Formats: sequence, C-alpha cells, structure tokens
Amino acid sequence: MKYFGLAVGLVWLTAGCTGAAIDDLPPSNSSVSIESQSESTEESRNETNLVAQSQVEKRQYVSRRFGFRFAYPNKYSLKTNQSSDGRLQIYLARQENAGEPESPYIALSIYENATNTPLAEVRDGRGYLLKGETRNTTVAGQEAIEFNSGGLYDMEHVMFKTPDGKQVIHLEVTLLSESGQDAPMRRDAQVILSSFGF
Repeated sequence: MKYFGLAVGLVWLTAGCTGAAIDDLPPSNSSVSIESQSESTEESRNETNLVAQSQVEKRQYVSRRFGFRFAYPNKYSLKTNQSSDGRLQIYLARQENAGEPESPYIALSIYENATNTPLAEVRDGRGYLLKGETRNTTVAGQEAIEFNSGGLYDMEHVMFKTPDGKQVIHLEVTLLSESGQDAPMRRDAQVILSSFGF
C-alpha cells in the first residue's frame, strides 16, 4: 500500500554526524538515539524506465518514552517539540530547503488517547478539510487510516495507534509543489512508515 509522508522535527544533524539526541520531554522519561545506516535502493527514473543503483544514507530515531523507532533519509534534519496541548511533534525537513519560508516537510505528532478513541474520530476532532475517501491500511502491524486534506496547502496523512492504544501517531506530508513533483517527499515518507517499529 502507498504511504504518505510527514514532517518531523527533533535534533540537529550535520552531514556524517551520528549521536544521541534528547526529546523536548523530561529527560528522565525519554531518550532518543540517532544512528546512521546505509541501504541500496533501486529507483526508476521518470518515464524512461532507467534504473539506477544509489546509496541512501539513513538515520534512525528511537523514542524510549513511546516505545517506537523509525528510519529516515540522511538528507533531512530532525527536530522535536512538545506542544502546549501535550503532543510530541517530530519535524523532518530537507536540509537543502532549510531556511526557506513554508518549506515542505514531513511531520509526526503523537497524541494521547487514554480512552482508545477510534482513529476516524481522532481525525475528525482535528478539524481537517477532508478531500476524497479515507483508506484503511496497516503500519508496523497496527491498523491505520490514510486520508488527504486541503486548505492553505494540500496534505497527505497516515494515523495509527501504538500497540496499547494509548497514543495515536499521526504522520503528515505537505504538498507544496506542482503535481508529480512531490514524489520524493512521498518516497521519503514511505521510508519512515515502512521502517516504523515498536
């Protein structure tokens, strides 16, 4: 199934730098580590059906507080924030877009879900202007929903719960460019979703 991207923010990373990072949460309850990995991938080039081998450098984000991990392409900087309503927010922005106003991003938000509210109700409570149908899928063995929203920018979303149902993880990708030019962001979001684990 096709997964969509998200904006994530956490720790400063420089080219070739690997190290530990700390969420913006109480240090006694949370820790994050970032590791480098490399993986060969095969990509089709446009309409010409050319296939090239490329080396994709990845880093790994680990949250001990919430018990999950995911990989993301090395070309992204990652920052975290805890919002006033208690959500952990992870933002990923391409390093080449750093400093641009309203640059496209992938974001992950973690919402508390103490009452195990169904995903569709969590989505509806966020006030999105939905476009099209909501699709059912699976991420890291958990039931998930995919949907699109409009507004100032079009966005693609994936929501799924932690295995205990106490948190909802929400990945979103901003779509700022012309049709078809968002493919790299979508591919990068797929890297995150396909590597997600608890």
